[in-house]
Amino acid sequence: MCTFEPFRVRSLWLFWLAAGLAQAQLSNSAYRVLGQSDLRQNGVNLVMGVELYAPSGIAIDVRSGVVHVYISDTRNARVLAWQDARSYQIGDPPTLVLGQPGPQYSRPLGIGTKGFNTPLGLAVDAGTGNLYVADSGNSRGLRFPSPFANPTRVEPDAVYGQPGFTTNAPGASASAHSMPRGPPSMLRFSETSCAVSVAPTLTTPSK
Repeated sequence: MCTFEPFRVRSLWLFWLAAGLAQAQLSNSAYRVLGQSDLRQNGVNLVMGVELYAPSGIAIDVRSGVVHVYISDTRNARVLAWQDARSYQIGDPPTLVLGQPGPQYSRPLGIGTKGFNTPLGLAVDAGTGNLYVADSGNSRGLRFPSPFANPTRVEPDAVYGQPGFTTNAPGASASAHSMPRGPPSMLRFSETSCAVSVAPTLTTPSK
């Protein structure tokens, strides 16, 4: 039997380590926090609508002299993104909300069939800035084209592991996924069956 331990963002130590390396600055304790107003708070979905609920994945894009930060806000069925870790101040809201119509929304499939159901692992293409998300509850992976270059786009443009955006049945073939947990690094997805499969043919939605 194979078990998975989702990446925990509770202390965000890996994120701050990466951000610190980008600035040649390291700390052995947290000094900033995302998703809460300060380091003393731990409430879920407070009045601002930008707090985190069971975050499970993190990815960093260090292109173009900035440190973009993505966090999979799993129980809120969305991915939140901050423009630059180096200029971030505690309490700053995310710059982008992916998979929901706005920061006040948190239902699964909040934007319809292109929305999330339990987003977990994340990965960024270092060359293009495209973001890949393991949408575990929908048994698929999703691609968001360079979100910071397309700030008004909250939906993905391509799907892996399903024939289209309208299907989400788990599968065991070479062209299907069964509750992938990710991250979908190198276009591969880890699956709950403990197998690692090469991502199937990309499906691009019709316009």
